[in-house]
Amino acid sequence: MLSSSKKYIIAISVILLLIFPYSFSYINVKGQSVNAYPMGLTAFSLSNKIVTTYVQGNINISGLKIGSSYLPNGQYFTTGNASLQLNAVLDANYWEQNVALFHQINSTTFLITFVINIWNFSGNFVNYSSNNSIVTNYNGFGVVLYTGPTIIVSLPLHLALFIESNKTSSMFGYIVNGKKEIYYVAPIGGDFIIGGLSTALLPNDLELVWGGPGGGSVVYMSVNATAELYYLSGGSLKIFPEVLSVGLDTAEAAIGVHVSRSVYPLFDPYGIEYPGNDNLGVLWPTPPSISYTLKNETLYINVSLNGVPLANQRIYVEVLKGFNLTPIANITTSINGSAVVPNLSTSYFIIYYPGNYTLSSTYVISIPSLQHFISKIKTEYEALVSYLSSYNFKKALASFFSNAKYTNTVTSQTQVNITIIEYVLAFVLGILFAAFIIREKT
Repeated sequence: MLSSSKKYIIAISVILLLIFPYSFSYINVKGQSVNAYPMGLTAFSLSNKIVTTYVQGNINISGLKIGSSYLPNGQYFTTGNASLQLNAVLDANYWEQNVALFHQINSTTFLITFVINIWNFSGNFVNYSSNNSIVTNYNGFGVVLYTGPTIIVSLPLHLALFIESNKTSSMFGYIVNGKKEIYYVAPIGGDFIIGGLSTALLPNDLELVWGGPGGGSVVYMSVNATAELYYLSGGSLKIFPEVLSVGLDTAEAAIGVHVSRSVYPLFDPYGIEYPGNDNLGVLWPTPPSISYTLKNETLYINVSLNGVPLANQRIYVEVLKGFNLTPIANITTSINGSAVVPNLSTSYFIIYYPGNYTLSSTYVISIPSLQHFISKIKTEYEALVSYLSSYNFKKALASFFSNAKYTNTVTSQTQVNITIIEYVLAFVLGILFAAFIIREKT
């Protein structure tokens, strides 16, 4: 007879074989093709790399409704379960996932089980100190699986997920309504790298994204929340200058989460998550809108973002003289986002905004024939948009926290009905059973 631990490892191996070939971005549910993506905040840059030893994702949830989830082949998976994942790449070689696995009890109450996945892109883990975790491998990738504590929470909820690294270890933790806990320490050290590509040729991104409850699953859900991503630099937490609305490395996905950015604070924006269609895009740096009117040789300029006037922004005006552009104005917008350039006797001009951290550079030309003067200008925003439009989401990795066993130890000031715990355990066993059934059918 096999021991329970060996049976568990076999079950995990079966699920590994099942989920890896699938793509999260395309599933077939009830005969309908559905595109789905991990939605939230993702820090990533094409031109810069940020190196840090600490990353953190914050979310303030005022409303959350979790519906049904489906496996990548379109088969029904479960109802009322979703994941919120903080995913980071360590030394371009390890993919570390600090995951809050949500289980909805009622409209305002949830169980959260914290789960760890660590991937070794360069090979198997050798002499890994298991620390009550499971160490396995798939197709040359080493994988560490660990199930942490289960807590009960109520809305409104402030939750932070963080990973801290040093030369020898990585510490995984969470903060719930101000209470901080470190629940796992992995014997893997180094620096987090945000930007560029990893050893597995996946983007070195940092994600705080919603998705299904593991196995590359897709969940239908709605959420009302604000979210932030931070990294440690110079002893303080800082926001990232480039942030997307979609995860690039994660195979789990969510349908029904729309993400936008706040306008103010202008240089400390945050994500706003609310019910709506998934929107793949660049949250920041975003180019502001520039409008103008030329009247009686006076140029009136307005600069705004999402309809909100932008004050104290430097803009430049250049005019065509002969075959060259000549600067004639270097001005700052007023409190209502406007600026005036008098005595403009030509209709051939360019208004240029150089950008300002979370605002991308942009320009307006008065005559189409001036386009060739600025054809070499490509903003970070344009580069990221182009990257997203051509990105192959099939490279994403499906996670294994769908195998998490909810523990009977629940941290809460309120006693949890034991039947809820039994239900969650039954849910996990159902996942394993479903995996074997799918295996038999394929």
